[in-house]
Amino acid sequence: MDTSSFSGLLNNAVLLLALGVVYDSLGLHAIQNRNLRDSCSGFLIGLIGIAVMSTPWELTPGIFFDTRWILLSLCGLFFGVVPTLIAVAMTVSYRLFQGGGGQVVGSVVIVATAGVGLSWRYLSAKYQLHHNWWRLYLFGLAVELTFLSCMLLMPENVRWKIIFAVGPTVLTIFPIGTMLLGMILRRQRERRQAEKELKHNREMLGRERGLLRSLVNAIPDLIFFKDRESIYLGCNKAFENFVGRSEEELKRKSDFDLFDRDTAEFFRQKDREMFATGKSLNNEEWVEYPDGRKVFLDTIKTTYSDQSGNIQGVVGISRDITAKRKAEELIWRQANFDSLTGMPNRNMLHDRMVQEMKKADRSETSMVVMFLDLDDFKDVNDTLGHDKGDTLLKACAKRLSGCVRKADTVARQGGDEFTVILSELTDPDSIERVANGILRAVAEPFQLEGDVVYVTASIGITLYPQDADNVELLQRNADQAMYEAKKRGRGRFQYFTRSMQEAAMARLILTNDLRDAVIDHQFKVLYQPIMELSSGTVHKAEALIRWQHPKRGLVSPLEFISIAEETGMIVPMGNWIFHQSAEQVSQWRQRFGEHFQVSVNCSPVQFRDDSGSQDRWNEQLRKLKLPGDAIVVEITEGLLMDASDYVSDKLAAFAEANIQVALDDFGTGYSSLSYLKRFDIDYLKIDRAFVSNLAPDSEDLALCEAIIVMAHKLGIKVIAEGIETEQQLQLLREAGCDFGQGYLFSPPVAARQFEELFEVRKIGQPV
Repeated sequence: MDTSSFSGLLNNAVLLLALGVVYDSLGLHAIQNRNLRDSCSGFLIGLIGIAVMSTPWELTPGIFFDTRWILLSLCGLFFGVVPTLIAVAMTVSYRLFQGGGGQVVGSVVIVATAGVGLSWRYLSAKYQLHHNWWRLYLFGLAVELTFLSCMLLMPENVRWKIIFAVGPTVLTIFPIGTMLLGMILRRQRERRQAEKELKHNREMLGRERGLLRSLVNAIPDLIFFKDRESIYLGCNKAFENFVGRSEEELKRKSDFDLFDRDTAEFFRQKDREMFATGKSLNNEEWVEYPDGRKVFLDTIKTTYSDQSGNIQGVVGISRDITAKRKAEELIWRQANFDSLTGMPNRNMLHDRMVQEMKKADRSETSMVVMFLDLDDFKDVNDTLGHDKGDTLLKACAKRLSGCVRKADTVARQGGDEFTVILSELTDPDSIERVANGILRAVAEPFQLEGDVVYVTASIGITLYPQDADNVELLQRNADQAMYEAKKRGRGRFQYFTRSMQEAAMARLILTNDLRDAVIDHQFKVLYQPIMELSSGTVHKAEALIRWQHPKRGLVSPLEFISIAEETGMIVPMGNWIFHQSAEQVSQWRQRFGEHFQVSVNCSPVQFRDDSGSQDRWNEQLRKLKLPGDAIVVEITEGLLMDASDYVSDKLAAFAEANIQVALDDFGTGYSSLSYLKRFDIDYLKIDRAFVSNLAPDSEDLALCEAIIVMAHKLGIKVIAEGIETEQQLQLLREAGCDFGQGYLFSPPVAARQFEELFEVRKIGQPV
């Protein structure tokens, strides 16, 4: 190879190497518009190809070559379709412009080798093949074989000469050259890709840091970080506002520069604990703002480390939970203290009792529980209103607190009920001193905004551990003792006794049995005749309920009527008695005469019930085709004390239905002529307490005579109860009493016995 040929080969090599250098130096890879970038790249490669074709070298005498196919194959492999097509179009055009006998074959070589490059690119992408050195060598070998195959298109007289002349060189040197150039282009592409990714990552990191900073500043919680010396390195806007300094001013400051010494020392101690243990810490503390405001902060701190795992400092987040703390305190107070008096409520009382019981166990002393209920407090609410009732409760609470030691507890159970706990009692005599002091304090008049109110209290007392060993039993015992105090006259105290517990248990059992009795209809109705004293004939009967207990036998009404009234069971019981009596009087009217009457007792609880009992009674009478005067309803004097319209309306409804009304046990309650005048009463029943001691010239006889005269003057007839002797009967007849009933005539008997008793003498005839 002469000097000119070597120079041409060197120029070709330089131009091929220039592809990567010029591409990078022009910064074509940085063009964002892909179409523009591909067009510029293709134009550059086409220019380099034309330059390569313009400086061929003479391989053998008369045979000239250049490296255009290497350039275009690498273009197809590394630059893609668009740049390759532009470069192919430019180089083919230039080759055709050069003319000569090999212009067609030369153009085919350009197109074919470029196609090899594009095909290799496609297959590499499809199968994700990396352009390593041996794949690039195989690529160069495929390109050179494609070139030699194109030489077969040359005229027959020169094709083999050319192939044999260039083949060894093309198959040995050119694949290596292609591999080296490909490795250079691959390295440049990888470098450009890495630079691109680095730039992208930097931009992404910048955006993320900006986003993170904005996010941290937007968080209302206090965020800060410090080094191992507890020197601040940064914070968010909320922390800046908290300390009243900017982040730049805060840097290189310590807690001692921002907070009082005790708070700063507390923070430093917590930081050192974290550095020592490497564990996160969570603590709550009151912190004072620079302007003097105090807030309650919930702070979470954790350490941060370098890549080697060495702790570098601490990161903390503090949240102002002052409002939450106050809300929790409010909720706790509402759950444990009475909102009206500010005293411990039932919940707190339970906890206090548990604690005091433990103290009593440790000190081997007693604990006293006093359960207090204000007597007739309902009357204050009803007459003066609930506002003044609340004022009374607050004043009473204050008085109670003044009657005990600071170590003792006064709690409001609810309503007008209070509980006093006397802790670690050593002197038993002090119990009565405190109880009497409370009674005297409560009995003092209360000034309620112009009104003077007097109330008393009933107190039940029980002791731990003497009476019970748990809170529930102690409260139950004190409650039972308090009710016993009320029974004994109110305004007094009463100690719990075992008999109270036994009575309460018996009452509970009886209450449960009574519920079963209502469901199972264990009751029966007995009838006691009522005699017309002037004629000695029977015109009426009183219906009386009896309970036939399946185990206890016959239970007295004195045992279960009060329970029935307290539990409301008296209402269904009373309705049942009415229906039974109505059925019976219907039969007896047909048998003994149309004027026969049956009296039924109506409890105050039943009378005030608004569940429609009276409507059902009227409907029952209509079904039986009975007039209203077939039934007499017996009520107590206490009902007439209730001046409400409801009582008046109900009595008026009885009168409208022609149902007569008898006032039972007259003379033992709140007797008043005004009530008798105001309400439509048909009968007065003189209580057996006046009848049992009747004797000539006795006070009871004088009272009976006065009642009879008064009743007759008001147009009311009189029935005397409890007649047991002939003398009583004779005195009542002489006094002008209309009717009487008692064991002298007959005890209460079943309906069949009632009929048999008077079978010989018809009802309405003298007995």
